[in-house]
Amino acid sequence: MRHDRAPSPETGFTIVEVIAAMIVLLVGVLGVVALVDGANRTTSSNRAREGATNLTREMIEDARSVPYGSLNADTLVPTIASLSGGTAQAGGTIVYALRGVTYTTTPIVCYVDDPKDGYGNHAGASYCNSESGTSDSFPSDYKRFTVVTTWSGARGSGTSRQSAVINDPGSSIAPQIAAFSMTAPTTCDGNPSCQQIDSGVNPTASFSVTTSVRAAKVTWYVNDTKMGTAAGSATGPWTFTWPLSSLATGTYTVSVRANSGKDGPVRSLAVPVKQTSIGPPTNPYGGNNQLYANVVELNWTPIPSGVLGYEVERLVAGTWSQVPCYNATGTVAASPRPTGSYCLDKAAGGATQYRVYSVYSRNGTPTRSSTAAIVTIDGANVRPCRPTGSALAGRP
Repeated sequence: MRHDRAPSPETGFTIVEVIAAMIVLLVGVLGVVALVDGANRTTSSNRAREGATNLTREMIEDARSVPYGSLNADTLVPTIASLSGGTAQAGGTIVYALRGVTYTTTPIVCYVDDPKDGYGNHAGASYCNSESGTSDSFPSDYKRFTVVTTWSGARGSGTSRQSAVINDPGSSIAPQIAAFSMTAPTTCDGNPSCQQIDSGVNPTASFSVTTSVRAAKVTWYVNDTKMGTAAGSATGPWTFTWPLSSLATGTYTVSVRANSGKDGPVRSLAVPVKQTSIGPPTNPYGGNNQLYANVVELNWTPIPSGVLGYEVERLVAGTWSQVPCYNATGTVAASPRPTGSYCLDKAAGGATQYRVYSVYSRNGTPTRSSTAAIVTIDGANVRPCRPTGSALAGRP
């Protein structure tokens, strides 16, 4: 007897089920991809921040390796850039390219006036705190070095800022400055404050230093820039002279530190300087030489100090021109700037008037006085003294 098996129903997924499963799977995959991408971005951003943090810490360590007296705002950027391998930029920044990220750093250094011993005069230096006073004669207690690092790019952007205190490395076993004062043109030890010095009247200032124990040398600085070594030995007095004639008006910080194998602490004075214009020489006189034609002799009373020399001009037919002055013997040309009180003009034909200017240094540049001493020449105005024969040798 034959039995036929009933056909079984077909099994499988409908197209709708397959599409639904694909959608669910796609959503899950996209979520995983988004999570991985976010994790990568976070990792990349963290690496960039770690790079900024490490760079900032390295710059702080580089700053600690710079001698305390040389760590100043004027030379900070090129100094740190040379130590850390960065590229110094205009505007006080340094650029670094590290692991695919470009960092821009701004190093800043300033003095800190610790309030524990009161506040002092902050003129002539850059201080972190704005409070000032008169109770502390030496307010530069220590320095604060700050680095601000920024970056922006595929790995995100951000800012890292770190600061560190840099102490004066002077040790208790190193020689201390027992006394430091300006001795001329006015006496000042910083308390009370130094009187303003007129550089037109006083072209130099003198200082004296004594140390607590024998020192091998005493170094002096102006606004944290090393100027030289004082003259002296043992505990002193050590002395040095500071030229003022090329300075602009302002208050300058003059500092000293002693060394005997180890640097002692810095001691400073705030010295105000005023640069004034220098006038022309006084008592000018002169005239035609009565024995030789076209020769004029000029004299004047020189400025006591602060001048580089004098410049003389003659007026001929309405035109002023500079005189190539010769000295009293006429054998050596003092032109264009005689430093004494005499000028021999060996080509004075037709000259009716002379003017004599003082020349002084203004911010390092030779500068004429704003006015001149005037000498008028006429037939009755003659010099009574006869120049020597050599004075007219080679006269045109």
